[in-house]
Amino acid sequence: MVILLLFFSKVIGWSDSNMAEILAIKDVVLFYVALIWCSSHALWIETDSINAVKWIQDPSNAPWRLRSHVIQLSNQLSKVRNWRINHIRKSANEAIDSLAKEGIQWERNLFLVSS
Repeated sequence: MVILLLFFSKVIGWSDSNMAEILAIKDVVLFYVALIWCSSHALWIETDSINAVKWIQDPSNAPWRLRSHVIQLSNQLSKVRNWRINHIRKSANEAIDSLAKEGIQWERNLFLVSS
């Protein structure tokens, strides 16, 4: 089994953490759906945002200002054969949290792939 890890930090300007997390997950899913693997390999999303997990699992609970993004995200996830989203504590996600905090100051996106 091949495990591919994708890490990225996206420049989105000033926004709240919920918007940043939903937009980041949406970009990952759009990228994944564009790959040939989306019909044969599972997608496992980990986030330290319990709100993102809840809203993606049930888009009707998303706040109105994020609902269109969450619905678009759900539509893209329907193209993935097998996916799951898990909440992880921020303390277990220190490297990613650091990327996100530093990304606020960046002028370009960061994208890392590791296998």
